[in-house]
Amino acid sequence: MNRLLGLIILIMSSVMSVWSFAAASELRVATPNDPSIDPHFLYVSTNAAYARHLYGKLVDLDGDGNVIPSLAVEWKNIDENNWELKLREGVKFHDGSDFDAKDVIASFERVPNVPNNPASYVSNTNMIETITEKDPHTIVITTKMPYALLLRRISGIGIIPSEIAETATTEDFTSGKAAIGTGPYKFSEFVPGDRYVIERNEDFWGEKPAYEKVIFRIMPESASRMAALLGGDVDLLEGLPPATVETLEEREDFYVAQRPSSRTMWLFIDTHNEVSPFVRDNDGNAMDTNPLLDPKVREALSLAINRDAIVERVMGGLAEPANQIVANGWFSHSPNIPEASYDPERAKALLAEAGYPDGFQLTIHGPNDRYPNDEKVVQAIAQMLTRVGIKTEVATMPKSIYFGRMNEREFSLAFIGWDNGLTGSSLMSLSAAFHTRDKDAGEGSWNAGGYSNPEFDAAIEKAEGAFDMDEQEQALIRAMDIMIDEDKAAVPLYTQFVITGAKDTVSYTPRVDEHFSAMAAKPAE
Repeated sequence: MNRLLGLIILIMSSVMSVWSFAAASELRVATPNDPSIDPHFLYVSTNAAYARHLYGKLVDLDGDGNVIPSLAVEWKNIDENNWELKLREGVKFHDGSDFDAKDVIASFERVPNVPNNPASYVSNTNMIETITEKDPHTIVITTKMPYALLLRRISGIGIIPSEIAETATTEDFTSGKAAIGTGPYKFSEFVPGDRYVIERNEDFWGEKPAYEKVIFRIMPESASRMAALLGGDVDLLEGLPPATVETLEEREDFYVAQRPSSRTMWLFIDTHNEVSPFVRDNDGNAMDTNPLLDPKVREALSLAINRDAIVERVMGGLAEPANQIVANGWFSHSPNIPEASYDPERAKALLAEAGYPDGFQLTIHGPNDRYPNDEKVVQAIAQMLTRVGIKTEVATMPKSIYFGRMNEREFSLAFIGWDNGLTGSSLMSLSAAFHTRDKDAGEGSWNAGGYSNPEFDAAIEKAEGAFDMDEQEQALIRAMDIMIDEDKAAVPLYTQFVITGAKDTVSYTPRVDEHFSAMAAKPAE
């Protein structure tokens, strides 16, 4: 009998060991985001984060935003317009083919040619004149003008085999047929709206991830994600709603991983159209003149918004008020811009001075599935604007629709967040979102408000070409002063935190750029 009991215990111990090993080898993540498997389609940070799992980059950014080698192991400036990069040798794509210079060239050439792309990655490549192959593992990138932050910009471009780059469609990636990279994970399965599964690349050239398999459960509803985490169906919850942080912190066996992010939220303002599409007079009629063209009206918008209330009541304290398009303490943050103030009476006075003592009607647009509490923030802003006489309605929609429409300048007032981690400064947000739109020069590709100021543009172009960091910072500070303090061309709101909910069986440290990374997850010790 004792021998039988001992055998049963031994068998049960073996089963439990196998079960524990299997559980540790699999990571389950609840995410609100349906991914683009195509690494060059719909440039939003969530897709850039997904892409990092499958597709290597020439250089990458670590979790703190520092440039690190990846498929390029070293680089040098031949002169201010020419960069020579040495490529990593012995790297294999997931299909077993060899990685070399031709794959880099073909990948970069594909970026501007992805059809029907609502948000192109071209802002990361348009400063490039040519990429030439010096030998199979050496390339030379020639820029159209001196461009000091080239390495950071090209860290946004995933590399795929040249044959795929030349022929594959976005649908080919979605099906998995073309989802081939050099990254630490391989494509396994994608069921839109349900799950995305990746498996560890055992031939990866670098440090292998801790988990053999990662299952992203696509759950747009925050309540469903929270229930899945508390019920043990997932190990990590991406996009933890701020309102649930306290609840999770009070529960045993769970914790909240958080840090201030590099993303600043703001409002785009239509500073371009003589007749703005979603501005009406108080009788609901289209107005002959766009009131948003008046800097006094734009200043009134900012003064009407109580940022502290948004941070505390909507974001649960997990954000910081912002007075410009980069967070305090970051490189290029301007010390010249006053703290954003809340003064509804002054806002009303400015509206009267501008000729709108009774205000007007306005619709504010935003996504409802992109940022923590995005729809709630938009609703709160609408209520604040209405209190000063701008009768504001709200229209929100899925990000897959929103960003394409926003970038076509269809809105009068639009809510957006921008990650400054890619350049480590305000450069990308200012050049992509506020420089006068110039497709050939690669400037203003996200300029949804139509802002244009030659002095601002000149400051940005000076910063882009400055290899001296002090000169670069001063140019960016001048550009921010012009755009925010003088022209009042956007309304900064807050810098949000990145928040991840987790079981205590998993150790996870968020990235400053908010990119969820399965590579940053490990079984807790």
